[in-house]
Amino acid sequence: MYITSFSGLYFRNLNNIKFFPSKNINIIYGDNAVGKTNIIESIYICSGFKSFRNCIENDMIMFNKEFFNINIEFQDIERIQKIEILFGKKKEYTLNYVKNKTRKNLLSKFLTVIFSPNDLELFSLGPKERRKFLDEAIIKVKKSYYIYLKKYNKILSQRNALIKEYKKNSVNKENFDIWDIALSKIGTIITIIRKSYIEKISIYSKKIYFGISQNKENFNINYISTIFEKSKDLKNYTEENVDYYYLKLKQSFEYDIKQGYTTVGIHRDDFDVQIENLSVKTYGSQGQKRSCIISLKMGEAEIINIKTGENPVILLDDVMSELDKKRQNYILNHVKNMQVFITCCDIFNTIDLNKGKIFYIKNGDIEKEEDII
Repeated sequence: MYITSFSGLYFRNLNNIKFFPSKNINIIYGDNAVGKTNIIESIYICSGFKSFRNCIENDMIMFNKEFFNINIEFQDIERIQKIEILFGKKKEYTLNYVKNKTRKNLLSKFLTVIFSPNDLELFSLGPKERRKFLDEAIIKVKKSYYIYLKKYNKILSQRNALIKEYKKNSVNKENFDIWDIALSKIGTIITIIRKSYIEKISIYSKKIYFGISQNKENFNINYISTIFEKSKDLKNYTEENVDYYYLKLKQSFEYDIKQGYTTVGIHRDDFDVQIENLSVKTYGSQGQKRSCIISLKMGEAEIINIKTGENPVILLDDVMSELDKKRQNYILNHVKNMQVFITCCDIFNTIDLNKGKIFYIKNGDIEKEEDII
């Protein structure tokens, strides 16, 4: 999978920009705050996800403009496809000329893996960010998972609202049963899917981490469930597992009432990356954390390829300069057959480019481009 053409109008500071990237490596360079990350961000949201910058969506519209428009054409293993996003008072997400008012129709269609400076904080931030990483990675290869999450969050919201009503002595305890049963069923499904994905990405990421560390350190990932113990068999959806989930909700009821929200379930779960059986988020060095992020992202790309037959588009936003030559080369050796976009301030401090294109950007426009053959 690779982008054949890109255009952006009024997206942040991108003023009617258009270019035709190489199917190999594309370097986008220029000074700070000229629009490099805006290109990466606009490509990323074409995959159906919200911006990785965690911003208010209206802030993505250029100042004094009323909308932004993004168009990409991309080639997959079957055909050329087109995505258009129109965002303003009117919102349209168009895939191959079929319009939708939500971004969900784009999910699993245009596949990307993003590295950004925010990713280097994955281990210093809370479980919410790690769950977000995990959930988005799964959605890329299993679109139905998005439906499960949406359904779970709706049920959870209703149960939490009931908790607030219960504290006012306005509802009976028995009223929770219908929501506890529903949460148990969908929560068990989500746990099984997550745990299965963690087992897969652990295998692929371990191989990559071994390569980076020259087989000097052992790497593994564990899923941490607030419902099921680590030893619990979760390979299949069974009534026994659903009943166990239900039991845990009942056992936590008094504490939930005290706290004012549901304290156990998939919305409170986490995963732990370990090196030599020690948690990276607690004991890992900065170098080890960077290597783990690389391993997770490359593992994600491998799973996408195995599950879909497609190579995702790799987006490297201002992270190569923070990595040493060994890690830079390791990433590039693993994306040889993928389209890559790299943003940087100085191309001479990143990589030796053998094949691809270099784009110089200034004030939201491409001022110069060069083919490297």
